[in-house]
Amino acid sequence: MSTLKTHNLQSPDAGSVNIVMAPNAGMVVAGLSTYSNQINVGSNIKLGNAGVVTATSFVGSGANLTGITQTTINNNADNRVITGSGTANTLNGESGLTYNGSTILTISGSGQQQLNIGSTNAGGALIVLDGDSNGDGAGGDYSFIRHGTDGNLEFFARNTGGATSTIFKQGTSEKFRIDSNGNLSLAGDTDTYIHHPEDNEIAITVSGGSFPIARFGTGGNNGTVGLSTDSNLVTSGEILSVRGYSSFKSPSNVYAAIYTHNEGNTSNTYNAHLLWNAGGANRGGIGYMPNTGEVVINNQNALNFATGATHLGGTTRFRIDNSGNIKIGGHTFNRDMGGLSVQRLHIEGTDGGSSAIGIFNNQNSGGSAGLYLGKSRGTSLGSDTIVQDNDPLGSIVWVGADGNDAISQGATIQAKVDGTPGSNDMPTRLEFATTADGNATVTNRMTVHEDGMLSLRNHGNSKTYFFSSGVNGGYSSVSVVIDCHAYHCFVIQFSLSGYHSAWASAIFQGYENAGMYYANEGPYNTTDSNSHSITHSHDGGHKHKILSNFAGTHPICELRITIGGDDAYIDSRDITWTWS
Repeated sequence: MSTLKTHNLQSPDAGSVNIVMAPNAGMVVAGLSTYSNQINVGSNIKLGNAGVVTATSFVGSGANLTGITQTTINNNADNRVITGSGTANTLNGESGLTYNGSTILTISGSGQQQLNIGSTNAGGALIVLDGDSNGDGAGGDYSFIRHGTDGNLEFFARNTGGATSTIFKQGTSEKFRIDSNGNLSLAGDTDTYIHHPEDNEIAITVSGGSFPIARFGTGGNNGTVGLSTDSNLVTSGEILSVRGYSSFKSPSNVYAAIYTHNEGNTSNTYNAHLLWNAGGANRGGIGYMPNTGEVVINNQNALNFATGATHLGGTTRFRIDNSGNIKIGGHTFNRDMGGLSVQRLHIEGTDGGSSAIGIFNNQNSGGSAGLYLGKSRGTSLGSDTIVQDNDPLGSIVWVGADGNDAISQGATIQAKVDGTPGSNDMPTRLEFATTADGNATVTNRMTVHEDGMLSLRNHGNSKTYFFSSGVNGGYSSVSVVIDCHAYHCFVIQFSLSGYHSAWASAIFQGYENAGMYYANEGPYNTTDSNSHSITHSHDGGHKHKILSNFAGTHPICELRITIGGDDAYIDSRDITWTWS
């Protein structure tokens, strides 16, 4: 074999250089160039074992190439993705994995189909989705799903304008959306959403409201659910804060719409069940004492009960002011009645019915309705400190408006202790007083003493007393001693009667001044046919003594005495009767 070696084989013009070599001849060319950039070769080029031919393109069918092994594609069909088969020179066309050459890659087959994207060195796995730009999956205009090295599954939705929404649909209907702010909406209603306004909080905003309709985690300790409010309304620790109207309805007449229970359950203490608040402070409420079952309704100021209109427009019928005084009739003022500037119970109306108290008893026994008045000398509630002689036990006072006020008293009935009280012993008298014309204060007119003695005061300083006495059996005399306590003028009428045909009457009048003057003068001193005598004498001090002797059974006596003088008086203990 002959070989042609040259460093430069060049045609001096645009013509061609023809090299003809015998079979098995060789040619080595260090540089070969032509003006047409083309070498025309005959029908056969043979290269050595290590030869390489490099060209921009090869032209020809390649039918006569040798030394190349043919590859077979099994199950080949249009749009199938080709995979290895595990056998040399053999590929598979996957019927369950197709690509239509445009937009759709399909995985199909019987049983569960699975697409695995994994990292063999825990480097994470990523699916990049770039459907709104050039499809290169680069820059900031693509989205992806990533299984991170920490094991979390992450969804990123974004484009060149920043973060966008992640939307979940069924068919063409949107069911679930997470927008760029992290707000979660449902069914395409993006004005209503669940969001995370602050750390440790979740909120629900409806119809694009300015604040959430529900906010979980408000308050100082993030433990409050706020409805229509983004902050606590009263305390920093309430469980539920509601701003707006609330309605509760029970479908049962047995079960209430609202039940409350206080876990404090502290005995002898009112446990709060409902409190009302204003200005950030509790102003009142309703409480329950668990060990006694007592209920308390408390208010910082007056407590009103109204009827007659809807909402809160009714007329106040019953009012307890903040001092504990009760007003019935719709009024709020205090009226000075008879010198008592305020009363614990004040009823005021515009007619008889609205200004009256009715007490009626329906009882199949001897019981009756009652009005009870009482007094002790104690200074605390429930006291039983004993009262003293002349202490008032209770009064009924009548007053009238005089054009200026209602302070002036018109009449009174007052009960007073009439003697020394003790255990199960309460001697009492009733004093009846009226106000004379031209006066503003009452004057005692009549007294019923503890033993039933009746005393009257009619005009000026005169006082009239009525006494009576009677016994069973036969008696022959009676004496009466009367102590008047001070100097006085007097008129005494004394009468007695007994069985049978025993009677006597006498009138004594005069003046007592450490002795009796004109003591026995009077219009008459009469007796029965037996001439029973009635005598009157001084018995020391300012005392009178009347003595009568007679013969009779079951006798009775009547004594009437009128005395004058500012200091003179008679009470029950000043009369002594002696029958013999």
